[in-house]
Amino acid sequence: MTSHNRALKEALFENLVGILNSDQNIRQNAEQQIKVFEVTNEYGIHLTEISLDPSVNWPLRQLASVLLKQYIDFHWSRIHDKFQEPEVEAEAKAKIKRLLMHALGNETLFNFSISGEKKLLSSIAYAISAIAHYEWPEHWPDLFQELLNYLSSRNYVAIYGAMKVFSEISHEIVDTQIPSIAPLLLPKMYEIFVDTQNFSSGTRERAVQIFTVIAETIAVMGEYDKVAVKQFLDPILPQFTEALVKILQNQSENELGVQKNALNSLTMLIKNCRKRMWKWMPQILSPVWFSLISSASTYMKTVVNVESEGIEGVGTHLVDSDGEPVCLESLIFSIFDFVSILVENSKSRKLIKQGITDLLYYIFLYMQITDEQIQCWSVNPDQFVEDEDDDSFSYTVRQSALDVLLSLAREYEENESPKENELFQASFIAALKKLFEESNQQRANPKNNWWWKLQESGFFALGSLSESILLTMKQNSSLSMEFRNMLDRLVLTTDQNSPFLFGRSLWTAARFAPIMNEGVLDRFLEATVNSLVDQSPVIKIYGLRSAFNFCVHLKESNQVNLIRSYLPAMLEATISIGNQYSTEVLALSLETVSVLISMDKNFSASVENKVCPLAIATFLRYSSDPVLISITQEIFKELSKNDLCINLLQQRIIPTLLSILNPSQLTPAVQTLQPVAMDILTTIVRNSSVPLSDALINQAFPAVATCILSTADDNATLQNGGECMRAFVSKATDQIAAYRDSENRRDGMSLVLQVCLHILDPRVNETCAAFVGSLIFVTINKASPYIGNDNIHLLLRSVLSKLQTSETLSVVQGLIMVFAHLINHNLPTVLDFLSSLPGPSGSQSALEFVLTQWLNRQHLFYGAYENKVSIMALCKLLEHSIVNSNNQDEKLNLNLIRVPGDPISNDSPGIKTRAKSKPDQWTMIPCSVKILKLLLHELDHIDSESFNDESEEEESENESIDDARVITESSFGPLSSEYENIIDQLTPEEEDDEEDSDVVNDPMFKIDLKQHLNAFIRSFVTTPYVDQFAAHLTELEKNILQKYSQ
Repeated sequence: MTSHNRALKEALFENLVGILNSDQNIRQNAEQQIKVFEVTNEYGIHLTEISLDPSVNWPLRQLASVLLKQYIDFHWSRIHDKFQEPEVEAEAKAKIKRLLMHALGNETLFNFSISGEKKLLSSIAYAISAIAHYEWPEHWPDLFQELLNYLSSRNYVAIYGAMKVFSEISHEIVDTQIPSIAPLLLPKMYEIFVDTQNFSSGTRERAVQIFTVIAETIAVMGEYDKVAVKQFLDPILPQFTEALVKILQNQSENELGVQKNALNSLTMLIKNCRKRMWKWMPQILSPVWFSLISSASTYMKTVVNVESEGIEGVGTHLVDSDGEPVCLESLIFSIFDFVSILVENSKSRKLIKQGITDLLYYIFLYMQITDEQIQCWSVNPDQFVEDEDDDSFSYTVRQSALDVLLSLAREYEENESPKENELFQASFIAALKKLFEESNQQRANPKNNWWWKLQESGFFALGSLSESILLTMKQNSSLSMEFRNMLDRLVLTTDQNSPFLFGRSLWTAARFAPIMNEGVLDRFLEATVNSLVDQSPVIKIYGLRSAFNFCVHLKESNQVNLIRSYLPAMLEATISIGNQYSTEVLALSLETVSVLISMDKNFSASVENKVCPLAIATFLRYSSDPVLISITQEIFKELSKNDLCINLLQQRIIPTLLSILNPSQLTPAVQTLQPVAMDILTTIVRNSSVPLSDALINQAFPAVATCILSTADDNATLQNGGECMRAFVSKATDQIAAYRDSENRRDGMSLVLQVCLHILDPRVNETCAAFVGSLIFVTINKASPYIGNDNIHLLLRSVLSKLQTSETLSVVQGLIMVFAHLINHNLPTVLDFLSSLPGPSGSQSALEFVLTQWLNRQHLFYGAYENKVSIMALCKLLEHSIVNSNNQDEKLNLNLIRVPGDPISNDSPGIKTRAKSKPDQWTMIPCSVKILKLLLHELDHIDSESFNDESEEEESENESIDDARVITESSFGPLSSEYENIIDQLTPEEEDDEEDSDVVNDPMFKIDLKQHLNAFIRSFVTTPYVDQFAAHLTELEKNILQKYSQ
């Protein structure tokens, strides 16, 4: 090492020390210096050396290893989306790889008895994996064999590190790498898994994980490569399956983690290779069933009733190979995942038919509230609301068991005969009876204070299936009386002392409100009102949920009169709760308020003065909370729909909204409120009767326009503002056209045009234009007599200009949809306009530019309505082109426009990494052919969805036609790198079509796209041009064409 390099390394070391300093100034200075070192070629080498130096203390080594991983991400390869200059030089890359691989097998560098040393080795393994993502196999051909050699070394450090690397790499392996990897790696994983003498449980656990990932990749390959599973998985599958089953039969506490991963692996295999695994099912079911039963007993004693029974939890002292705790709950989750896979298939459902009563009984046991949950929920009402919400992100054994129950009930109701479903419900009743009997036996023991948990679980299950049970009772099934006997228990249970049992009884009763007689219903409604003013937060929350459910179910069954007299007391108490709590409890209170005011117009009008202030206060205080704002919007919507409330609502809220939209001083707090204020105003406009009030037209409308035009680059404000303007134009076109600005004498449509042009301005961030396409189309469609052709052409030229510079999918789709809508309404005019303008390159027309952008992205478009509009427009374009096939004018004959078609395969030798496998060359085909391809895939996709919805067939390992909607860019056209992660780019949430009146009122919304496409394809095959088109189709597309032309 030269003196210069030594000085750099010492300086780097000092700054690493500085980063760990508690003094903020020293830390910030060190961080800045590190950024300077980052651009030097020796930086990565020095970080590697520091990470591997046993004389350096552990925190510094760990910091260096973390920075090394970041350095690899940012500077190793230009294909990484986070790449920053400079790229690491080849010599430095080679040295870093050499140092890391040497360290991976060097026992002297790591002491696993020291806390954190194992994590340090993990960081080194992650760094190797990150490099392998770019280098292997082309530039690091020896990596795979070196790692295999480490696994055979009996060196624990080397084995641990190599398994870590394989674990990470396995997720990166693609189908083209399987032939060279699977035959070597899978047998090695089997060898490690079954060798209990020489490999730890953690290492064997990781071997199962790696096998599972690789096997799943092979199984997916089998969908399009008929011999993949037979060639690469079958040679190892029998012995691996036998070993997996054997480990399940070994009910050892020390093997808990291995058992969990073995079960996960079997679940994956059954899901993806059901036919091959069928012969193993009897051998698999027995130990899984035993695990379900034995785990239940242990779970009751060590988790559910741990405070009561005083038994330490099993598995709490166990850790996996990374030092993370292994718990019983993780095995239970895996058991439920396995059961879920069985339930989803009709053939495997028959395997559990005989034991369905016992299975349901154990599901109920797992649905019990744990002592830990009782303690948490009793002191933290917000957590209680969040954990017990239908859409909760909290995942517990209780929630997992409920999911299995709901899945079972759904499958029997939707995919089995009525007789089989009735047998399932009879089993459900039998399991509940067994549960309640056990609860009564426990209750007889004076020392048992947890007997009520079983009853709470039973009522939870009963209420969760209320919809299907009510249907059964309505049909006068033989089970009706049995269910009524079960529900009679609720009346007896409301006198019990446990707040959770009492509350659950109310909740369950509310879900069966439509079948209650008035006397019993009155008793429960009175109990609900009392619960809302109870001292216990738990009972208050159950009271809110019960009030909500009583309202929903009585309204659906047209029995509002039975609850009308209780509404004032319920609302009063609910608002009081909302004023006492925040976040989750407040959200539940607002949801209850929203449904209460939907019950009766006169009642809503009488309480508007209480409801509206609460909603406004919530909006002002919690503008950044999307959940609370969404619920608040529902309240404003209900009040706006009520003609007895709308004037009072507007008198209260419009002055508040105006002060936000046009403030005397624009502070950050006000700026945060502006997009939400526009959203609320949109809700009020959409749900108000026409004509809109003077306050909305003469005050709110210009305030929105002024706010938008004075906003330069705020995404939320411009997006929501555009949607608000669309609501005004759509709802009150004539009123907006008649509006005149008293100061500047501008009319309303001039303001709308200015807003559109402002959002489309190329200098404005493109994401601000995510929804402007809808505004533009509504403006052209509804207000064209007021704005004239010149302004329409100005708008469309601005759309073209924005489309030229936009890359985000949601923006591109929105802009293209403008032309799709117009094509559906007036195709010739649109074609004339686009063909008369030059495209951005100058060598093509705007028509060719739009079609290229459109057709390359059609398969990525999202939203059912938007997709329908686009597909319908493509049908019109193709029909137009066929009619004019002999014309030499490209605006008439789209065959004259050529666009990228199918990828040209890269036949270069060697294994293809993900980067290499991306096609960079495409066939060029006539535009009309591309349209036909898209239509064929769309029709097949719709049909496959319908098939999956309407019937349940045995899963086959030989799929006939792939799902067109999940075909990636390799099938449809070249996209820039910005499109490679589509999900991350779909930041704006899709509007619910049913909530958008512009969508619902469009005649196209009601068109059956499947029928339309079917008719179109059948019509197409009768034309004399089928053979010309067929020459450009793939075999898959020809099969689809033949399938739907019969």
